[in-house]
Amino acid sequence: MKIKPLKVSELNNYISRIINNDVLLYNIKIEGEVSNCKYHTNGHIYLSLKDESSLIRGIVFNQYIDNIDFKIENGMNIIVSGYIDIYKRDGTCQIVIEKAEISGRGKIYQEFERLKAKLSKEGLFDNEYKKPIPKYPNKIGIITSITGAAIRDLITNIKRRNYLVDIIIYPTLVQGDKSAENISSGIEELDIMDLDLIIIARGGGSVEDLSSFNEEIVARTIFKAKTPIISAIGHETDFTIADFVSDKRASTPSTAAEIAVEDIELQKLALEKILMNIIEYMNNKIDKNSSSLLNYRKTLEMLRVDRKILDYEKNLEYIYDGLNNKIVEIIDSKTHELNKKGTELDLLSPMRVLSRGYAIVRDQEKKVLKSAKSLEIKQNIDILFSDGSIKASVEKIYDQKK
Repeated sequence: MKIKPLKVSELNNYISRIINNDVLLYNIKIEGEVSNCKYHTNGHIYLSLKDESSLIRGIVFNQYIDNIDFKIENGMNIIVSGYIDIYKRDGTCQIVIEKAEISGRGKIYQEFERLKAKLSKEGLFDNEYKKPIPKYPNKIGIITSITGAAIRDLITNIKRRNYLVDIIIYPTLVQGDKSAENISSGIEELDIMDLDLIIIARGGGSVEDLSSFNEEIVARTIFKAKTPIISAIGHETDFTIADFVSDKRASTPSTAAEIAVEDIELQKLALEKILMNIIEYMNNKIDKNSSSLLNYRKTLEMLRVDRKILDYEKNLEYIYDGLNNKIVEIIDSKTHELNKKGTELDLLSPMRVLSRGYAIVRDQEKKVLKSAKSLEIKQNIDILFSDGSIKASVEKIYDQKK
């Protein structure tokens, strides 16, 4: 017998009919722990239910959301009512949830809350222990899986923002057995390498996938590290113990790159703007004070001229005093000399001779007659005494020798 092949859609439709006609699967209750819960923008809720060994996908259509009076969160242990259906596009089995009730907290969530409360009480989350993230790191260490998307996002974004930053990668397991110990060892090793910053990163995943970052050994190693640490684990809505202990939490690895590294081009623009502002400020300052500088210069020049004038006046005064002293000296000298000459003249003065009883005989032309022989009888003469003169006539001439 030849079997006709079915199309995939035909097979999925057939399976869907079988499931829908099954009494047990059409009205069923399932208990399990919630993971991968997501409230979508289309109004539906997507989630998974799991136990120790199995998992089934679930969906709450928006028309059933009003039947649920609590917010479904990862880690919750809930009991859901609904029916099993097949998602024909993917050929996957899922439960369409019509109602849900809380049956208790899941083991993972309970352990998370227990450890969170313990470490918080010890102060591991306190802000006073948070180390500041350096603004301009030169060397950054990254702890993550080398096969995941997180490492590519980090390297791409860091180098795009600042190609000068050195990156040291510590490859590690990010889930599964020994992953927590592996992550802890990576922190300790990078912490002694004189780095400026360490980033612990991993892409999104379920609560189970992120459980390594909820381990106590990882939390305590982060707290002891001397190097500032940024955690970038999971998606924006995911929080781990490592996030609370780290010095800074980033919602995604890409965001961690933005927090860790300043954009070098923006830094250049900022520096150029600062430089332009400084230049503009200095130019304005120079322009504003240029007139003052000119006035200061003129005042200085005037002070210099005044000083020169004072110097000239002092020199003139010195010269005047010198000339005055010289003139006085010359006058005194000439006066002394004149007095001396006067004395000499006085000694030679005829009047002084006349005062001793002598007289001067002159003819009518006032010519001094020095000898009796020069006289004639009846010649009119003047006889000059010290106290006056007389006119006389010569009557007789005597020869003194006879």
